[in-house]
Amino acid sequence: DVNMYGASITVERMINAAGAAPFKIRNHAGKDVGHSREQLMQITDHFNIDVDNPIVVMSQDASRQFLHSGKDTDKYKFFVKATLLEE
Repeated sequence: DVNMYGASITVERMINAAGAAPFKIRNHAGKDVGHSREQLMQITDHFNIDVDNPIVVMSQDASRQFLHSGKDTDKYKFFVKATLLEE
């Protein structure tokens, strides 16, 4: 909903020693507009974002591992996972 989110949506999640905190979903102005996993799933489904695909959302550790991997087999495994050929 453009009226609710505006031009951008930010999802924030803090993870501490006690475990994961709930999601914070913010609109373009930084205002909290939600916090439920269900709302986050609706957003990712609407925009067809596959958060399990490493090409779509790549963590800093995964990026570093990929960039510093000199092995062709590791890069191929990454490619297979990203293109969903494993499934």
